[in-house]
This record gives sequence, structure tokens and C-alpha cells, in this order.
Amino acid sequence: MLFSFRRLMNAEDGATNAGASGTPAPPLGAPPLPPVTPPPSGEGTDPAAAASAPRFATTDMSPEALRERLKREREKAEKEAEARVLARLGISDPEKYVAEREASKAELAKFKAEEEKRKRAAMTETQRVAKDFEEEKRKRLELEAKLEAMETMQMRGQQQQKLEAIASQHIDSNPRVLRAVVNGLFADYLRELQETDPKAFAALDDRKIGRWFADIAKECPHFAKKKEPSADEVAAAATEEAKKKAPPMTTAVPSRPVVRRPINAPAPRTPPTTPTTGQTKNARPGAGMSKDEVRQLATTLGVKYPM
Repeated sequence: MLFSFRRLMNAEDGATNAGASGTPAPPLGAPPLPPVTPPPSGEGTDPAAAASAPRFATTDMSPEALRERLKREREKAEKEAEARVLARLGISDPEKYVAEREASKAELAKFKAEEEKRKRAAMTETQRVAKDFEEEKRKRLELEAKLEAMETMQMRGQQQQKLEAIASQHIDSNPRVLRAVVNGLFADYLRELQETDPKAFAALDDRKIGRWFADIAKECPHFAKKKEPSADEVAAAATEEAKKKAPPMTTAVPSRPVVRRPINAPAPRTPPTTPTTGQTKNARPGAGMSKDEVRQLATTLGVKYPM
């Protein structure tokens, strides 16, 4: 029996799937149709066309035209989504629906006012006075609660400013660091002190609070206030920086570079001068050097001179 039920269910599933795909369903009780094997991925496609096809969608539209197209599509999608939501809620005209809602609210308020007037007319004078008294009392309590909340917020703001002013004497003035210390570490310290030692908590004053912030600055140097340099220290640092940037000043005469020569090399010979003009002789024609002087100069320079 179980096997027949499962077979019947499989046949119904096969009929449903076949009807969805367009294939005629087999008769009830018949074995299910065999699955259809899809053709291979490479069959029926042109390899050249597949290779030349771009991997990504391309367009010849300019950036401005593309932005306009995207804007129109986005507006179209928003309108379609709005229409679907309105259809789901059964609203055909949103403006008419809003107007009807406002009219319903006004009618309800009018009905409540008339009902309240009718109830007051049915009351005795004592009941009306008692009801008015209760209403005034309720309004007064609401106003007092609002006023107390505003005063509490104002007091908290003043206390926060006062604590930050005390903490800024020892803690870094960065707002994030200051609030983290005041609203984090100091708040935890206050809660713990209130639970463990209520008398010390009640005896807290500005001097003790300042001492606590000073201790925190010593224990956590990364929270400590950065020491500001004095005017003299700033001037000295500026002078030192100017000295580093300025070129070094010296009064010493620059010495001539020392020319080292080999040990066996002959000493340099001062070129002879002509006795008449006092100009330096050289080996150029007509420069005043004789043949022997030219030969001696060539020997000194290591140049082969024709004999």
C-alpha cells in the first residue's frame, strides 16, 4: 500500500512538471517519464561567434545619455513598486485616500467632543467639578514631569561641563578623549564608589575629583594632558631650527688640494720664461723654447721626442 501511494505521488509530480514544460502528462498510474537530457554545452553553438562575443555588455551611449536612461529606469521601477503596494492595500487613489483619512479624523474628533458635551450635561455640578479637577491635575502632573525632565537634562549638561573643565586640567583636551574619561572611567568610578562607600560618595568635591583625574593621568599617560612649551622654549627651538637650516659660516682660508705624485716620478719643472718679455715659454713654434729645452720637456713628460 505504501509503495502504491509513493508511486501515485511520483506520477502526480511528473504530471505537474510535464504540464509546466508543455509535454503531455502520462495517464494516472503509469510510470513517470524519463528525465530529458540537455544537449552538450558545445553543441548547437558557433565556436567563432562564442569566442568573438563580448564578456560584458557594451553600449555606445554617452555618459549623460546613460545617466538619463538609468534615471528613467529608476523612476519607472519606483512607480511600479508603489503601484504594487497600493494594489496590495486596495488603494486606487492615494490623494483621495489621504483626504478620506483626514475627514474621518475630523469626524471622530467632532464625535468625541459631542459625546463629552453630552456626558457633562448628564452630570451633576459636583461631578463636573470633580472631573475638571482630575483633568487639571493630570495636565499639571504632565507639565511637572516635562519640567523636571528639562531641569534634569540642564543639570546634567552643567555637571558635564563642570566635570570636563576639571578634567581638562589633567586630561588631554581632545573632546573624544575627554568624554571617554569623564563618561566612561569616571562614571564607573562613581557607580562603584556609591555602592561600596556611600559616605565617600557624598563627600566628593571639586578638589577630590581633580585629584582623581590627576591620578588617572599618571596611571594612563596616553590620557594625560600634553605639556605646552613656554615662550622661551618656543623661541629657543625656532633659533635652533634656523641654525640647522643656515649654511655653516667660516673665516678660514680654503687650502689648496694636495696633489700626490708617484715616488719615482720626477719633480714638476717650472716652465722657463723668456728674459726679454718675462712670458712663460712653451713648445709652440716661436714661443721662445730652444730645441734642447723642448727635448728636456718631452723627457720630463714622458713623450718621445725625435732626435
